[in-house]
Amino acid sequence: PDHDSNQIVSETQKGYRLGDRVLRCSKVVVAK
Repeated sequence: PDHDSNQIVSETQKGYRLGDRVLRCSKVVVAK
């Protein structure tokens, strides 16, 4: 495998924050 276990492989959707508030969580692909 190219990636270690539980390592983020890619980000499918970018997350946004406004100060301390999370407007949208980022969605990521994690290696098993």
